[in-house]
Amino acid sequence: SHSQSIFGTDATISDITLGERVKYQFPVTNPNLQPFAGFGLGMHFLSADVVVADPFSGTTMKATSSETRVGFDFGGGVTTALNPSLNFVGEAWYSVVSDFNQFALRAGVSKSFGR
Repeated sequence: SHSQSIFGTDATISDITLGERVKYQFPVTNPNLQPFAGFGLGMHFLSADVVVADPFSGTTMKATSSETRVGFDFGGGVTTALNPSLNFVGEAWYSVVSDFNQFALRAGVSKSFGR
């Protein structure tokens, strides 16, 4: 979500996504550094709230809108082993949702079970 205030107007936009992504790991000679590319499909639950305050009368007006849209994700990144069951993952994703697109950079740790 993102919020912004300017001249007595507060606006908030949020996107809650339910989706699935597929990653393809490229074959490499160094097994400790594993690059990947991926794509995905998701349902984006978008909402927007705008509150405008009238500085002269002290009243406020509020407008709310929400809708659901299908979106496509494109991205890639790299995975590197920290130990036999723990990996560091860095990735970048771009989501295309009609006229509401977004870019995300992510980093984290993943753990393998059952190896």
